[in-house]
Amino acid sequence: MSHTEGLLDVAALPGLKIATYVSTASMAFNMYDYLLTLPTEVKYVWQANWGVGKVLYLLSRYPLLFAAPLELRRLTSHVISEVQCRVLYSLVAYVLALTLVFSETILIIRVWALWRRQTWVAIVFVCSAAAGAITGLVDILETTHSVAYLLNFSQPIVSLSYPICLAIGENRKLSIVSYVMIMVNAIAVFSLMAIVWIRSYRGVPFSSMMFTFYKDGLVYFAASLVTAIVNVIVISTQPREYTNLLFPTQAALNSVLSTRMLLNLRQTIRSDLRGVNSVLDSNARHGENGITGLSLRFAAETDGSTIVA
Repeated sequence: MSHTEGLLDVAALPGLKIATYVSTASMAFNMYDYLLTLPTEVKYVWQANWGVGKVLYLLSRYPLLFAAPLELRRLTSHVISEVQCRVLYSLVAYVLALTLVFSETILIIRVWALWRRQTWVAIVFVCSAAAGAITGLVDILETTHSVAYLLNFSQPIVSLSYPICLAIGENRKLSIVSYVMIMVNAIAVFSLMAIVWIRSYRGVPFSSMMFTFYKDGLVYFAASLVTAIVNVIVISTQPREYTNLLFPTQAALNSVLSTRMLLNLRQTIRSDLRGVNSVLDSNARHGENGITGLSLRFAAETDGSTIVA
């Protein structure tokens, strides 16, 4: 019997089964949103030229979709081997983590552009993202070693229709740190967005593009922060079988909101080029705002848009 099997209590199985329901629901939510936005994606992403925005969009959206069948096999199959169990869990966990990274990058690039691509802003974002990525990677590596394979237990457990490939968070403190890093990064991005608004747009009418950017950015910030806080509360107060309960939910929400932000920006820009150009002209007249036309064009062009000031 392995270390994990020795620690696994049969009483933990209902909690682990709840975690499978949450994971399945998160994957279904992501797929549902994909089907809803597919016509818009075909129009504004598939037909666009290749660029940073298009690559980030695809990396934020499609790996999670491709991981859904792997996760469903892990959660529903009773004929996989222990090696397959660990491989499937590892693949899905890394896809979830990378989805979080790419989703955060979409918003970070736009905020960095609004800050005129200043070096210190890039350093803050890189350090914050690197710390979060390293912490998350270590957490995933430890959790991978805690994967429990129930076929090594008595047959009655399997006959209860519980998944046979389950994972239990071993290092709860490390998991908390991972989610705290997500919270810190979200707060940093939102704070820099707020500073730009206070310094440059307070009392100035928003263009449709900037309104869309701030609206979607606020929704993304709130959802990411609230989900991370709930994750920390669950890990701190609930048994360890709930440690990874909302990890798929965090990734699915970030993927949905970040890709919708790209689609909404691109749709707004295409439908209101005059509004975008008026913002560029306004900023050219008011250089003290600290946001140049070049920065706004950079923010827009990462969506694959072509804007002529």
